[in-house]
Amino acid sequence: MLGGNNYMAIEEADRLKALPPYLFAEIDRIIQAKREKGEDVISLGIGDPDIPTPDIIIESLCKGAKDSKKSQISFKLWHE
Repeated sequence: MLGGNNYMAIEEADRLKALPPYLFAEIDRIIQAKREKGEDVISLGIGDPDIPTPDIIIESLCKGAKDSKKSQISFKLWHE
C-alpha cells in the first residue's frame, strides 16, 4: 500500500519495536531537554569532533600502528 508522497508504508516488526532506544540518542534527548530548561550541561556523550584531528596525533597513531612489537598479543595474557 502506498502512503502519502507515493512511498510504500512499511510497518516495523514487533521485535524491532521492542528494542530499547539507541543509548546515545537517548542521552542527546535528555541533554537537549535540560538545555531547553536553561540548565548548563557538559556532554560526555559519544563525541562528534567538530575540528580535524591534529597532525601530531595522526602521526603518533601511524607510528604506533607500524611498530610490529605493539601488534603482538601474547596468548598467555588471554588465559591468565
